[in-house]
Order: sequence, then structure tokens, then C-alpha cells
Amino acid sequence: MKNIIIISILKSYLPFISSSLFTFSIVLLYLDNWRLSNNKIIKLLQVFSFISVPFLIIVLAYNETILIDIINCVNDKDNNINLHGHGHVTLDKDAGKAIGQGLSTIGSQIGLGATMVGVGTAVGKAIGKSGMPPLQKAGLIVGASIFGGIGHSTISSINRRSVLEDYINKGNISSSDITKNISSDTTNKLVNDTIPSSPLEDLLSNLEMIDYVSLGIIYILIIQLIFKLYFKDKINLNLSKLLGDNTNNKIEFYLNKIIKLNKQMSIVWILFGFITLIFGLSISAYAIHDICVNIDSYINIHNELKSNSINNISITNKSIKDILLNLKIVNYISLITVITLMLQITLKFYYNKNINNIYIWLALSVLILTLAFAAYTYGDLYTHLDNYVNMYINLKNK
Repeated sequence: MKNIIIISILKSYLPFISSSLFTFSIVLLYLDNWRLSNNKIIKLLQVFSFISVPFLIIVLAYNETILIDIINCVNDKDNNINLHGHGHVTLDKDAGKAIGQGLSTIGSQIGLGATMVGVGTAVGKAIGKSGMPPLQKAGLIVGASIFGGIGHSTISSINRRSVLEDYINKGNISSSDITKNISSDTTNKLVNDTIPSSPLEDLLSNLEMIDYVSLGIIYILIIQLIFKLYFKDKINLNLSKLLGDNTNNKIEFYLNKIIKLNKQMSIVWILFGFITLIFGLSISAYAIHDICVNIDSYINIHNELKSNSINNISITNKSIKDILLNLKIVNYISLITVITLMLQITLKFYYNKNINNIYIWLALSVLILTLAFAAYTYGDLYTHLDNYVNMYINLKNK
């Protein structure tokens, strides 16, 4: 039984992981002028991906061909699909349609995931070759990569919602019947042992992560702006009498080196940080808009998937629909604030306009407050989602 679960998990995540790994290796190979990386670990990773991924594709293609052959040879009796082999599995036509819809998205998801990772890798490589300080460099690389991954996860969750909605609504069948309509000893145990997360849960988790990553990038940009706006090119501590000449000179050397490294960093990379924020917040805007437009669908699917876990729970006094609307407004405020900051910094550093620093810090304060509020609210929604869903259903049924 454990082996079956492990195999099922590998089949779910292996296509995305392998395609991402292969794209990562190809992008690095291209950026290094079609030569393997000098880093031993990355080099071994590239060799492994170039050898193993094509082999994996062949194996998966073979298995999918066998699956198609089996489906093409099934019998249709009384609107049921009977698969005869070592066991007996019965699927109705609606379940077969849902499975087909799910399989049809695999190719697009693999390609999208590979593209996201490829873009993240290229950005990371470009920043890695820049003259940025280590902290800013690591932060922007990680931030861009995480936003790419969250973007893929968000689109996958939205697509999964569409598939589940079509299955539940058109099939006139609840998710609890999914496991009943797939009847065999092995598959029943495999399906019933776990309760999958709903698309709404996945999206709320992604949105919370986007805001926290955005806050991290903002803190890095604040450090950079402090160096740009307030530090001189060189400082003298004049602490020789207290620390001694040798210690004073060493501290001055390292401090001035840090200041020089930060002040020499091109303003382009600060703007790139804000562009990264716009990218992440745009993903949030798209996701929160889809949730608001299809709130009934998300609630219905969550209720179906979690029907056993939301019984007899306390009811919150807050409406999830109102909270999501507020979060949508907060997200737009954050986007407008980031764009305002980009304009202020561009005018101040590129065109030497006399922009008062207080306006920059005021905009940053607004951005931090909106993101912190949104992150906390998304976390609260995710933690108490069953309560909010229960209240929404009760209010709608009145």
C-alpha cells in the first residue's frame, strides 16, 4: 500500500520537477555559451538531467500509450465503464470525462512550469553576474524564482477549479461519489486515505506567500535606498583612541567597502526589484479577481471536498465575500503604490528632480502596511476557511 502511495505521488510531481530540472540545465548551458557549468554540483545536475529526463519521457510516453490502449478496449455497459484485468474497476461516464479533462491539462502545465522555471533561472543568472551586494542579489534571485513558482501554482489551481466544477456540476455528482464510482480494493484505499486540498485553499496559501515574499523584497530595497540617500562615499570613524589604530582601520575598511558596493549598484536593479513586486502583485490581482468572480464555484468545490471536516464548527461573523473584496482593493492600492515609487525613484535618480525623501518613505510605509494586512488576512482565511465557507453557505441558504 505504501509503495502505491509513493508511486502515485511521484506520478503527480515528477513531470513538473523533471521538466523544470531539464529547462534549468538548458538555460544554464545556453548562458554559459553551451558549456557545462564550472560548479561541480550544477555540472552533475546538468549531466543527470540530460541523461535521465529523455529516458523518463520515453517511459511516461510508453505508460500513457498503454493507458490509452486500455481505455480504448473497455466495454460500455449500462453507462458504466468496466476495466477487466487482475481486478475489477467500475467507472461511470462522468468520471471518465473528468479523468480525461484532468489528463488534457498535464501537457500545458508541464510546459508552463518549465517556462516559469526557465525565466526564473535566466533572471537569477543575469543578477548573479551583476555587481549587486550579496544580500540584495540573493533576495532578488529567490524572490523572482518564488514568484515564478507561485505563478505556475496559481494557474494550476485555477485550472483545477474549472475541471472540478465541470465534473461536479455537469455530472450532477458530489465529490464523495468520486471515490464510490472508482471501486476496487486498491483504488478505494488510495483515494480515501487522504483529503485533497481545495483550489481555494491552494490560492489563499499562494496569495499569503506572495505578500510575505514581497515584504522581504521591500526590506532589501529599503536597505539599498538608505545607502543611496543617506550614506557618504566614505566615512571616518575616528575611534582610534577607543579601539586602537589597527581595529579602527579594519572596521573603516569593511564599512567603506560595504558602502561602496551598495552605492555603486545601478539604480536599474532597484527598479528591477519594484518590477518584481509588480509581477508578484499582478499574480495576486489575477487570482483574487478569479476568486471573487467564481466565489460560488470555489465555495462549492471546497464544501464538496471537505464535507466531512466542516460539520459542527463555529460560525464566524465575517463574510468571506466582503473580506475578499477588501483584499482586492488592498491589492490594487499596493500595485498603485509600487508604480508611484518607481516613478519617484526614476525622477530622483535619473532625471535629478528634487523629490523629497519623505514622499518615498511615505509610499514605502503604505506599501508595507497594505502587504502586511493582506498577508495576515490571507493567513486567517486559510486557517479558518471551513468556518468562512460554512457561514457563506448558511447565509446563501437563508
